[in-house]
Amino acid sequence: MGESWKNLDDKAKIKFHTMQIKDKERFDQEKASLEKNGFFINELGQNSKDLFKPVLGHDSVKPKKPLNAYMFFSINKQKEVRQKNPDVPSTEVAKIMGKQWAKFSEKQKAPYHCQAQNDLVRFDKETKELMEFGFFTNQDGVKSTDVVKNSSGQPKSQSKSLKAPKRK
Repeated sequence: MGESWKNLDDKAKIKFHTMQIKDKERFDQEKASLEKNGFFINELGQNSKDLFKPVLGHDSVKPKKPLNAYMFFSINKQKEVRQKNPDVPSTEVAKIMGKQWAKFSEKQKAPYHCQAQNDLVRFDKETKELMEFGFFTNQDGVKSTDVVKNSSGQPKSQSKSLKAPKRK
């Protein structure tokens, strides 16, 4: 490359010097805009905030959606309700838990609302990481890029999927 540049005459080099000057002007404008506004619009009219966002495909692992207070209550009480009513179908168990939830006072619901708020904070943190870095670290400390989806499309840990087959 250096040899090619040395062999060019001054007339041919002018084209590249002109390109360099225009690119320097473009860079200075974008830099000034970035420092002033926190973003810049490039020559194609694209906002710099949109240029570097990760593109999430259907096969990417996304943060688990946050649970609401009732779901935390349901997870906590379902085993207890099933033990008291072993022959009742799942639909009836859901109705029983719904009635219990409706009877709860706000004070009784408070711990579940606290859990839901904490889960929402977790979800927001993981989503922010995903949009900023292209990956997130879940509650177990596993990086989302180290998680693969199984055949049903649900995330499963890659370490589990790489286990050696059982001996017969």
